[in-house]
Amino acid sequence: MLKILAAGLIISVLIVSVIMILQLAHAKGLKVYLTVNTNLASQGARIITYQFESQVYSHDGFINNGITTFDLQYPDGLIENGNFRICVTALTSYLESCSDGYNGEAKRPERVTVSLFGSFTLQPQPQPSQGGQSQSQSQSITHLIIAIPNLTRWNPIKKLSLSQVVQAELD
Repeated sequence: MLKILAAGLIISVLIVSVIMILQLAHAKGLKVYLTVNTNLASQGARIITYQFESQVYSHDGFINNGITTFDLQYPDGLIENGNFRICVTALTSYLESCSDGYNGEAKRPERVTVSLFGSFTLQPQPQPSQGGQSQSQSQSITHLIIAIPNLTRWNPIKKLSLSQVVQAELD
């Protein structure tokens, strides 16, 4: 009976934690549509957001040859009004490129494009199709990334797992 009660409590905490994560995802903070255009082979990438010359948030992603898009959602107050910078580093080739954005007073998504091209390979070119229209051979994939603050103490660089969120909720 005690095991069933404990299991029920854990499930309740997990449900509450998931609800809190979903609420954070829909916060009124900055939303950025990041487009990474590259001729590099598919590989891991580090995406770092800076504001006022300080690192605000960092996370890992995956880029593909061609265009990869990321939907970045930041909690309210993490990115203040003003300029910010997003840098993408390809982890295998160690190439990095950055682009700037601006978080204005109006609460609307920002679009940022980063071009990450190696110097010894050609940029992806559209290939003609049989119908006379151009068609790209590269992939386009969208990733949703939500910046989630630690529920007990804010550390913008630390990534949290679901078990850490549940533990913070239990504390």
